[in-house]
Amino acid sequence: MAEDTIAKIHKLMQEKGFKKHATTQSAEFEFKYTHPNKNTVAICGWHGKGDWGTGKEVHDLYVNYKPVMQFPIGAKSGNHSTVDGTTLTEKGMVAQKKFLADVYAYLRGLVGSSPDW
Repeated sequence: MAEDTIAKIHKLMQEKGFKKHATTQSAEFEFKYTHPNKNTVAICGWHGKGDWGTGKEVHDLYVNYKPVMQFPIGAKSGNHSTVDGTTLTEKGMVAQKKFLADVYAYLRGLVGSSPDW
């Protein structure tokens, strides 16, 4: 689910001239998009590889290092299993799908709205 939206985000940002910087640490990934004289954009989440969860999820969107959108994580949120705290519940799958759509729409509006935002 997240992989398709992440690929769309990569394509959008690349088309607008942004350079992607990828990092992975423990269970988390970060894709930071930079462009000279423009805002820095980052999406972060769980990469879902090895023993780190059951799939890739996006949890945060940052613009200029400030949180813009955040996905509630963990069993207390109801989005993840009470057994392992990382597996998306049915509610979490619906919420993640909506969150991904919201992140993509936000970025499309942001980078498509003005050449010098």
